[in-house]
Amino acid sequence: MSSSAESPVVGLVAAATVVAAVSGYALVLADADTPTDRDETVATTTLSRAHTAVTSGGVAVPARLANATSAVPPEYNLRVTLSAAGRSWRAGDQPPSDPAAVAADDRRVGVAVAPGRIRPGRLRVEVWR
Repeated sequence: MSSSAESPVVGLVAAATVVAAVSGYALVLADADTPTDRDETVATTTLSRAHTAVTSGGVAVPARLANATSAVPPEYNLRVTLSAAGRSWRAGDQPPSDPAAVAADDRRVGVAVAPGRIRPGRLRVEVWR
């Protein structure tokens, strides 16, 4: 009779062990250097600020790209890329090689590639801690 009474206890111990293992795994993942929702929000906000810093009259000017590096909060690193007509301009730090550690956002912009010449392009920000 004692063996049937031990079965529920053994099952409960096994279930508790599985729950503890999954909880531990979740804690390890939470500490990983992957972008969080906050990082994604920072990327979106940084893109908006970078857009303001880079544009003049609604058109992105490559010579103003360095102004965008101050668009990111102090605890983050930033890379800003402006591309149009097969060319690209960059400012800021080199992002980590692990893309999972970087939050990014981008938008289409008109880019002044020469005086009087505006081409469709893209403004991109990458942020990480």
